[in-house]
Amino acid sequence: MISACFPTLSRLFHRHRDAAAGVEITDGPDVPPAPKTYTYSTPSKVPLKVDVYLPTRHPGWPSPTIIFFHGGALLYGDRRFILRGLCDDCVSRGWTFLSYDYRKLLPCTGHDLLQDLQAAFTHYHTVLVPAHNLSATNVFVAGYSAGGYLAQLAASHWEPKPLGLFLVAAQGGKLLSPHHYGLKRRDSSTNPTTTTTTTPSTTTDPPPTEEVATYLAGETRTIGALPQSDATQSAEFWARMRVAQEVWRRGLYLDIVTGISGLGARLRDVAAADDAARERLIPESTRCLFPELLIDETFPPAFVVHGDMDASVLLEESEALVNRLKAKYVLAQLVVIEGCAHQTMVYDMIYRNYMSGVMTFFEGRMVGDEGEDEVVGLGEDEDEEDT
Repeated sequence: MISACFPTLSRLFHRHRDAAAGVEITDGPDVPPAPKTYTYSTPSKVPLKVDVYLPTRHPGWPSPTIIFFHGGALLYGDRRFILRGLCDDCVSRGWTFLSYDYRKLLPCTGHDLLQDLQAAFTHYHTVLVPAHNLSATNVFVAGYSAGGYLAQLAASHWEPKPLGLFLVAAQGGKLLSPHHYGLKRRDSSTNPTTTTTTTPSTTTDPPPTEEVATYLAGETRTIGALPQSDATQSAEFWARMRVAQEVWRRGLYLDIVTGISGLGARLRDVAAADDAARERLIPESTRCLFPELLIDETFPPAFVVHGDMDASVLLEESEALVNRLKAKYVLAQLVVIEGCAHQTMVYDMIYRNYMSGVMTFFEGRMVGDEGEDEVVGLGEDEDEEDT
């Protein structure tokens, strides 16, 4: 299910000292240096931060960058949960790895997250590029799970566009799917080949709990970073885990992404085979949140990896994305890992065995940085913070 895996993942990611939680993580020999942290935006007085992992040796020219968005159903998680192998490969090659926080759904919607993406884009080009001699051209975007959805939105809306995408078990390739708007029985299997849905006439589901109802009503505070490790936010983290499960089971995910109450129910009323009718139900003002409706021949090339036993984000999402890209003659590579579930996609061994080719894929997309000013080292910038 959409949130079942997250608590087991902490040991699989780089994590550094968390002053708020009083946790000290000692770097091992395979862990990159602690990142430099910036606040890139403060919507609703919520600080949104980016961690900048600089290369172990700067190449002497504008450093290519990979911008990463974490998973967590768009409801929880934070920038410190990063794909370990990808970060290692970046900094050892003279690249820079950036991991971003963003606001979470409830009370926010996808429109707010899209604003965060635009703020991140502006901050990258106006602050980080000159401060660290980063490339304004060789920019690539990656995401795991729900972070892959944000990566696809970035590919759709940023100008200039990223030169390539790396998507790991990513949602967003087929949001108009019963997996997101269908009603699931309480006894639904987590096996993606057997998960069942019901129609409104056959379900006898009780009303949502008071906790879930409070979140769905938007009666909660705006959340940015929400790490599992922060004891001061533990109650919020676990509440959102429960909400994520109920939202998925009740077919409300697209309601909370778009902010349109009842959208899932209207989508369920459309005949199963009528994809065009479902697309017509998406208002023009909201189509900007559906990557599958935005793909054209300018979409960046994509390296896509998915497990065939993923029950949280179905393989069909990556298959649909790759098929749409190929139909537009956009380069797309899909790697399907047999027997791999959602949570195991982040294991370092899985990255090394199945995903490390993404760096070669990206290197083949690089272009020259003519005309860019080289500013070596960090200048005086009031936005930088200690970590």
